[in-house]
Amino acid sequence: MSLLLSAQGFPLDINIISGWFPPLIYCLAIVLILVSIGWRRGVWKKELLWGIPIGLGVAAIIWILQSVIKFGGYELFLYPYFVWMSIVGFSIALIFLGWKKDSWLLRVLAALAIVLSITGLGTAVNQQYGYYPTLGNVPIFGGQTAENTSSFADLSLIQKEVAKTGKLPAHGETVTVTIPATKSGFSQNQANVYLPPAWFQNPTPKLPVIEMFPGSPGTNHDWFVGGGADTTSDTFSATNKGLSPIIVSPDVNQDPTSENSDSECSDTASQGHVQTYLVQDLPTYIIKTFQTAPLGKQWGVSGLSEGGTCSSILGFRFPQDFSVMASFSGDSSPSYNGESKAQTITDLYGGSAAAYSANDPTALSIGKFPDSSAWFAVGQQDDTGSPVASEFQDAAKSLYALSTAPRVGMQSVCLSLTPGGHDFPFWKSAFENALPWIAWRLGIAPEPKSVQATCKPAIP
Repeated sequence: MSLLLSAQGFPLDINIISGWFPPLIYCLAIVLILVSIGWRRGVWKKELLWGIPIGLGVAAIIWILQSVIKFGGYELFLYPYFVWMSIVGFSIALIFLGWKKDSWLLRVLAALAIVLSITGLGTAVNQQYGYYPTLGNVPIFGGQTAENTSSFADLSLIQKEVAKTGKLPAHGETVTVTIPATKSGFSQNQANVYLPPAWFQNPTPKLPVIEMFPGSPGTNHDWFVGGGADTTSDTFSATNKGLSPIIVSPDVNQDPTSENSDSECSDTASQGHVQTYLVQDLPTYIIKTFQTAPLGKQWGVSGLSEGGTCSSILGFRFPQDFSVMASFSGDSSPSYNGESKAQTITDLYGGSAAAYSANDPTALSIGKFPDSSAWFAVGQQDDTGSPVASEFQDAAKSLYALSTAPRVGMQSVCLSLTPGGHDFPFWKSAFENALPWIAWRLGIAPEPKSVQATCKPAIP
């Protein structure tokens, strides 16, 4: 379908989070539902009497499934889920309640009302999380996973063109790779790799690398589709002589789309040896394939939600490998599916308190980290609806306090509290805010003149 639409000039770059698209879908859905009601056929009372309770019942059943058994793995909000699920249920009820007396035209309109109601639900959910920025990112329309995607053959052609002209490309490129899990045996070993314009120089410079992790549920595409890490890096590199860190975004869970698959980037019997994959297999492949800087002062880790917790775990546990950690909305300690410490020890670490402590940043931060830097960011509205009133804000503040303690001795530590929730619009803006600082700490940019964060030592 996407190829056909593109061939016909259909604009797949339509913004579906803001602008005219969402209200148009909502209005069309409501109008078609109103048209489908049997106002002139004498059945409107029956349709309303039965349709409204059916719509509310459908929403209530799905709400219960979500709340009790975590159906789908995502947190529900009163709006948009309940409201639009009710509308979808009502539109489905209408077509059955009025079928016998409807003309074929009204039956078609009623069917279209169902389609648009479901589209309205999806649009409202997407607005809530801000995951798909454009129509082209939606799977049914092609599922574009990065602004500029390439194959290895394409990369070679771009390198030859740069060697010929001496001019860097206007933007970076993203490739999808399969990383051999030689030592870890980790099953989900696909990753997206963003290469900035400067990478295409000849000889290829040994650029720094950031491993960027998704949350749970989440996939290796999240930082590019919803988080805009590639476009943010392009914008930054345009002001920094084409230089920006290489971004490697891997899957960190055995079943990326399931909330119940939550590794916390630890080596465990139940979730696989993902930590070994991230610390050994992935760097070995990336350094060899893309001629990057070696592990150490020019490698960093970053992530959102569970991925933010991962970055703190790896940054504190392997400071000799990763000099920079950046946690966006992460926890301060491992929490398997949001469980307590005791339950996490049981369910994730097989009952081993020692294994938990070995992956707990609050325990690992007892010591000196003279070559490390840390950035902790969280949205000011992040904890709305959270079982713990200030879970993520408290986590960022506590890790900042630990990291700035004199006994830890980090080079630079920042705490960023800016407007936003636990969603992709926040994570996108948070990375935009942090990238100049990250690039500075990785040695490819000057110290930023200012940042939206409290830092020690202070950023001038």
